Amino acid sequence: MKIKTSVVAMGFFALASSSAFAVATDNTVTVNTIGAYNSATVNQQDTNGDTVTVSQQGGVIAAGNTANVAESSTSGNNVTINQSNVLNSASVNTSGGSKNTTNINQSGLLTSAKASVTQTSEVQNKVDITQSGLLSASTATVNSNSGTGNATSINQTNINTASVAQNVGSDNTTGIRQSGLYNKASVNQASSTGNTTNIQQSGTSANASVNQTASYINTTNIAQRNASATATVTQVGTLGNTTTIDQGGSNNTANVAQTLSALEQSSVTQGGSGNTANVSGLLALGGTVSVTQSGSASTAAVAQSNEIGSSATVSQSGSGVNTIATLQQSGNGNEITSTQISTGNAVNAATLSQVGATNSKLDLTQNGSGHTAIAYQAGVEETLLASQTGTANELYASQSGSNNRISATQSLSNNYASIAQAGSGNVATVSQAGSHNSATISQR
Repeated sequence: MKIKTSVVAMGFFALASSSAFAVATDNTVTVNTIGAYNSATVNQQDTNGDTVTVSQQGGVIAAGNTANVAESSTSGNNVTINQSNVLNSASVNTSGGSKNTTNINQSGLLTSAKASVTQTSEVQNKVDITQSGLLSASTATVNSNSGTGNATSINQTNINTASVAQNVGSDNTTGIRQSGLYNKASVNQASSTGNTTNIQQSGTSANASVNQTASYINTTNIAQRNASATATVTQVGTLGNTTTIDQGGSNNTANVAQTLSALEQSSVTQGGSGNTANVSGLLALGGTVSVTQSGSASTAAVAQSNEIGSSATVSQSGSGVNTIATLQQSGNGNEITSTQISTGNAVNAATLSQVGATNSKLDLTQNGSGHTAIAYQAGVEETLLASQTGTANELYASQSGSNNRISATQSLSNNYASIAQAGSGNVATVSQAGSHNSATISQR
């Protein structure tokens, strides 16, 4: 048996307590405390080749640091805790695992940061937690169970909260960086493998959540750079999806939900304030979704269901309010593109659907206020190009069959167009400039 234990305590009016218990072989424990009211406890049972290093520093200022390390039936683990100054707390609990690495570093002046790492039956996991700042009061929690090769990095300054939970997960990589105030980030992975998640929060009161169940090789990137942003990514039974959420405005909300989808690329970019984007994919394969919002109080709902290789691109901007809902279902190779620019108090609204369509294209532009567009495609190689400018124009269009084409342009105000195509090879063109014009076309 080879056990090394070192305890050093010194300082002005220092009071420190340290204890180490080991029923094991080839373990190394080193504890160094400098300052006042420090406490370090290391408890090892049936461990082999574990290394624990605890260094607590307080200097002249009294430090109430507490570090607790408990390991049971483990081998080859490496735990390092480094705390400086006031009221820090770190806890590591490892049971039944091997070759795990845990590093906790807390530093700063007048800190009250808390870090907790729990690993059960984990193998070759790595956890790095860094907490710093002048008045740091962040909380970091990592819980891992029955996984292999996971890597978690949490970097916090000021006052933030981060949590990572991994249950039967392997080879997942998670990075959380918080530099603002009162932000919350959480990553939950269950029975998932090979996922990469990065969350960056530099604003205030933002909330980011990533939940993955039975998902593999997905990449998720969330950046929140302003106040009160909310981002949620939920993946169930997904493979190889890439999700990017960039929130630079305030009070924006982005939700991405994917179920039984693969090779999907989803991007949400939000500036302005009070915007909401909801992206959903169900049994979708190889699709692309892009939502860009830079105005205020706009909403976008983009859905792909049982769809293959289709794309939806939505852009909303301006001083007014825009709203859009798109659906691509039971088709393949389709494309929806929508640009809305609101300039008034009335809402621009659009509902665009491709159901059972193949290689069809729908392109809509609305510039102004109070426009309404409802368009539907259910055929093969259909094309619909529409543009509305001015105020309160209305467009209703539907296509079924094959190789039909609609081109509609309306400007100024209160124009109305209704176009329906069925059959094959039909062409309809509507151009209305002025006010209160009306056009109705039916081709079969």
